[in-house]
Amino acid sequence: GKPLFIGGFVLVGGLTCGLVTVYQGPWLGFLILAELVYCAAVLARPMVGVFGTIGLLYLLPFGVNPVPLGSFHLTFLDISLSVTLWAWVLRVLSRQERTLVLSPVGAPLLLFLGLAVVALLFGVTLMSAERLRLFFKMVNSILFFFTIINGLRSRREFEAAARAVVLGAGAAGALALALYIFIVKFLGLVMKAKKAEAAAPPPPTKDQ
Repeated sequence: GKPLFIGGFVLVGGLTCGLVTVYQGPWLGFLILAELVYCAAVLARPMVGVFGTIGLLYLLPFGVNPVPLGSFHLTFLDISLSVTLWAWVLRVLSRQERTLVLSPVGAPLLLFLGLAVVALLFGVTLMSAERLRLFFKMVNSILFFFTIINGLRSRREFEAAARAVVLGAGAAGALALALYIFIVKFLGLVMKAKKAEAAAPPPPTKDQ
C-alpha cells in the first residue's frame, strides 16, 4: 500500500544518505538528501519537476554540481532531469498514475533510444566520461518528453507550464541585462582607474 511505499522510500533514502555521508563525505550526502526531497516533492506533485527543470533550463543551464560523480561532474540540469524522470517512474510503479500516455511519436522515440543504447554498449570502451555524461543527458532529455505529456494532463497545468516558460525566459533576459550593466560599469571603473594612474605624476625620486 501507499504507507508501505512511503516508509520504504524514507528508509532506503535515509540509509543511502547515511552511507554516502560516511564513505564519501557530507557534501555528497547533503546533495543526495536534497535530491530525495525534490524526488518526494515530484512524487506528490509532478508539476514541481516540470517547474524545477524549466527554471534550471533558463536560469542555471550550465551550473555544475561541485560534487564529482566518479570521473565527471553532473550539471544541476542533469540532476533535475534524472530526478524528475525517476520520480515519475516511481509514481507509476506505486500506481499513483492509473494510465500512462505514450502519444503517437512515443514508439519511434523509444525505438531510437533502444538503438542508441545498443550502440552505446558496443562503443562504451571508446567513449570518454564526458561523452558518456552527454549521452545520458540526451537520453534524459528525450525521456523528459514522456514526463511532460504525462504530467500536463489538463489545460490548467499546460497554461501553468507555459507561464513558467515565459517567466523563466523573462528572468533569464533580466539577469543577462543586469550582468551586462554591471560588467560595463565595472570595466568603466577599471578603465578610469587605469587612466588616472597613467595621468598621475611619477613619485619623486631620492635624487630630486
